[in-house]
Amino acid sequence: METLLNIIYYIVPFIVLLGILVFVHEFGHFIIARWLGVTVTDFSIGFGKELWSRKDKYGTKWKISAIPLGGYCQFLGDGDASSSTSTDVSNLSAEAQKGAFQLQKPWKKLAIVAAGPLFNYLFAILIFIGLFYNFGRMVFPSVVGGLVENGAAAEAGIMVGDVIKRVNGNETTDFSQISNEVMLADKDEIEVEIERPMILQGNDINLLQPTDVLVSVNGQKDVSVADINADTTEIEIRRPMILNVILRETAYAPENGEKIKRRMLGVISSQEVTFAETDMSAGAAIKAGFKEAYDLTANTLRAVGQMITGQRGGKEVGGIIRIAEMSGDVSKKGGLISFIYFMALLSVNLGLINLLPIPVLDGGNFVIFFIEMLTGRDLNTKIKDFIFKLGIIIILAIMVLATWNDVVHLISRWFD
Repeated sequence: METLLNIIYYIVPFIVLLGILVFVHEFGHFIIARWLGVTVTDFSIGFGKELWSRKDKYGTKWKISAIPLGGYCQFLGDGDASSSTSTDVSNLSAEAQKGAFQLQKPWKKLAIVAAGPLFNYLFAILIFIGLFYNFGRMVFPSVVGGLVENGAAAEAGIMVGDVIKRVNGNETTDFSQISNEVMLADKDEIEVEIERPMILQGNDINLLQPTDVLVSVNGQKDVSVADINADTTEIEIRRPMILNVILRETAYAPENGEKIKRRMLGVISSQEVTFAETDMSAGAAIKAGFKEAYDLTANTLRAVGQMITGQRGGKEVGGIIRIAEMSGDVSKKGGLISFIYFMALLSVNLGLINLLPIPVLDGGNFVIFFIEMLTGRDLNTKIKDFIFKLGIIIILAIMVLATWNDVVHLISRWFD
């Protein structure tokens, strides 16, 4: 029974999630190609053995293949699914050659390769907008609701009730931003700016500091320092503090009993996920949707930049196994809305990764076609072959690293 439940909670959501995201990505390539008059010969969800197929009236073969770890959109004249090689189309009629991908103008090729990642972004933004408009923003307040015993925060003097305002100078308006800043920190020592709620009574009232934020005087809110007088018996304040915290690897078992071990601050959210700004207008939801996609992109690029410059190791690089694990965890514990949000988050990351200028990926093809557009001629075939072979080596190296990290992570999760 437990095995069956794991299949339901982990394998099924993973296949659904990846299938939808791959379809969105490849459909971007497909629809722009067809719009520009390029013949699409195959549209596949998955790789390997064909499980189902159907040919439409335009000659495109739609199919589902056995290995659900990606997909491809193949055009007339492509030698492979990545459009990195070409076949001879000289034997085709002049009319048929008009639909061959390699004979298109560079700007058309640019539009087609860019459409996949851009559709991933568009898909994610539409999800964000829909969720924000109907439910509001899902947030965990940046209030410390609990502390991990012997964790970094507890050792540094952070207390339950503290509001974490900034980490390393970056604003943290909700709990997820705290996690992001801790994850992106390039050193173990971080600076945490907090506001601590305090109640001063009697002689302690005279200890009011210039930086204190006044909340109430004798229980009355919307007050100022001028309201403090001889009759004042109690004032409520929030006191800003800056603490230096040394992050550490910490094992923590949340309510579900499953241990988490990673470099962390060691603070626990004050409550379950809540919805903020639940009365968003359509305009506000659209703005928030674009901002959410922008923030996710900026944080990812920041992490990638730190890896490239050596400020961050490659332990956080995850692959298919990690995605399956995370999609299962979200579907098991977070419900449908959380799963949809996770799908949008992953769609942004898929779009961004494919825009990176690595040969074989859409971004690498984009750079090549852009050079061809500027120079007005095709890049030398030998140079192209070398570039794509280099790209394959880079992708394989990343896949090996990601798979290794995933396996180590799973072993740690199972046995720690």
